[in-house]
Amino acid sequence: MRDYTIENHRKGVEADHARIGILIALNWLWPLAHDQEDWEKMNAMPGFDPDTRLYCYLGDEMVGCMFWQANPPADGESATATVDFPRMLPGHESAAELMLAQAFETIKKKGISRVVGRVNTMAPGDIRLAEKMHYSITDWGHKVYYAYEMARRAIDIPADIAEEIEPEKDMQVCAELAMHWYGRSPECRRVQCNVGGL
Repeated sequence: MRDYTIENHRKGVEADHARIGILIALNWLWPLAHDQEDWEKMNAMPGFDPDTRLYCYLGDEMVGCMFWQANPPADGESATATVDFPRMLPGHESAAELMLAQAFETIKKKGISRVVGRVNTMAPGDIRLAEKMHYSITDWGHKVYYAYEMARRAIDIPADIAEEIEPEKDMQVCAELAMHWYGRSPECRRVQCNVGGL
């Protein structure tokens, strides 16, 4: 493996963080990523913990980023950490494991023993990485996400058809619905399905 370094947040990295997120989201069916201003606002919030942002460098170039957040205990349960999986520039995906390992170590030092995360089928490596890092996937989400908008007839799909995904057979249907909702081209949908998804 190349000589990657993982660093916590420091002031002034928001432009690179945004650049990576936006670049990776370009071909997603949901092409949404935080911009530099978003990251600057989030990182300036009261109580911001710089340990919750991790950046991966090869030399002086940022090639990956990730973040996590601590969730305080609720209803007698212990605190949890919610981890968003690393976003890596092409060719640097192998360093994602280093980033997650460092995040887990920091989370453990903060006395948090339960970690949850969200995998994204638009980032095909997320599911494989989750399994490699010993996550168990407990919820596959739903076929239709925006029922409240659908009820207002923003798109012509009935609001009452949301149901749990069956991964082996529903990815194509999900891609069609997302393509329709986000106004993406059929070419983009084909790319997403062919990249691997599940």
